[in-house]
Amino acid sequence: MKQFFTGMPFRASLLLGMMVWLGLSSAEAQCPARVGRTFYVNDNSQAGDVYTSAVGSAGGNGSSACPYLTLAAALTAASAGDTIYVDAGTYTANNVINKSLILLGANANNSAATSSERASRVAETIINGGWQLGQSGATANNTTVKGFKFIGSAVTYTDRVRLAVVYCQNGTVENNIFDSELNLTTAYGGTNY
Repeated sequence: MKQFFTGMPFRASLLLGMMVWLGLSSAEAQCPARVGRTFYVNDNSQAGDVYTSAVGSAGGNGSSACPYLTLAAALTAASAGDTIYVDAGTYTANNVINKSLILLGANANNSAATSSERASRVAETIINGGWQLGQSGATANNTTVKGFKFIGSAVTYTDRVRLAVVYCQNGTVENNIFDSELNLTTAYGGTNY
C-alpha cells in the first residue's frame, strides 16, 4: 500500500493531511454531530460535572461530548427557545441575553432557599459577572435561569446587580445563589418572573 506520511497507510495519512490543512485537531474532528436545540458548556475541568462527558473546547460544537468552552459561544449559537446546560465551574460573563432561552446550571433542580438546602447542592455553576435579560428592542420573554451562583462584578445599573431582568416578561428565576444583597433587579417591563 502506498504511504504518504512515513509508517502510515495512504488513507490515514490523507485524512491527517486534510485535518491539518483545515486547522482541525483530532479531537475536533471526532465531535459527533449536535442534534436538536440543546447546547452544552463546560469549563476546562470535569470536576463536579453533571451534564457533559468532556471538557469544553474552543473547537467544540455544543454537544455533550464536545461542549463549548464559553457561555458566549453557546449564546451566539442558540436561537429563541433553545436550552443551554452549563456544567459546574466558573465562567466570566457579562452578557445581554436578548432572546428567550432556558439556561440551566448544575443546580437547576436544587433549591437554595435555606442554608441546609444550599449545603446539599452539588458543585456550583458560578457566573463571575452577570446577565441582563432583554434590552430595548429585543426582549427575552419567557427566559428561564435556574441553578447558578452569581458572584463578582456587576452587569448593569449599580455595582451590586448580578441579574437584571429588564425586557423579560413571564420568565423563571429560581434555585440561584447571589453573593450579596440586591443582586436581582427588574426594570423596564421585567415582570412576572
